[in-house]
Amino acid sequence: MIKNLAKNINYHIGCVEIFDHYGESKQLLQLIQECSELIKAITKGDKENFIEELADVLVVIDQILLKYPDIDLKVGHIKRDKVFRTLKRISEEGKNAKNTASS
Repeated sequence: MIKNLAKNINYHIGCVEIFDHYGESKQLLQLIQECSELIKAITKGDKENFIEELADVLVVIDQILLKYPDIDLKVGHIKRDKVFRTLKRISEEGKNAKNTASS
């Protein structure tokens, strides 16, 4: 457990160091590039390449979120809201399907 905690701390420190070294502008461009590569991997249907590119995207996103905790907090709230809104929509779709079937 301590080893995992140390790895996580080192990962977080590393992310911030990378972000600080390259700067916001370069890392935002890097995020664009990584997202593009992820899209290509999805299109190809190559699972291993998809996993690799997804990891690349998440690393850059982690850099941004670790550097800007206020953005991380807002993103967390928005993510939860979007999930709950989608679950509500799914529930309503189920109710509508039952009503349509019984009509």
